[in-house]
Amino acid sequence: MIEKRGVSFMEKPKKHEVEDALMHIVDRVERVEESQKESATRLNDLERNEALQDKDIKNLTVSLDKIQENTLWLRRTVTNAMITG
Repeated sequence: MIEKRGVSFMEKPKKHEVEDALMHIVDRVERVEESQKESATRLNDLERNEALQDKDIKNLTVSLDKIQENTLWLRRTVTNAMITG
């Protein structure tokens, strides 16, 4: 620290210190960008999986509806057979 007329000034940083600090910042920015890309990829994968699961759920719902209709028809047939039999 340098003092002039009672006022303190920080020393001017050396060129290599500035370069080192800049390289550190650049490295951190690159890591953040890479992390952001990975997060975007994971988000896309999750969205794709969600769409596939929604499709599977719709197919299962249709299948359950058909099973319910067939079960109702079968119960009526068995009930009629018992009544007339």
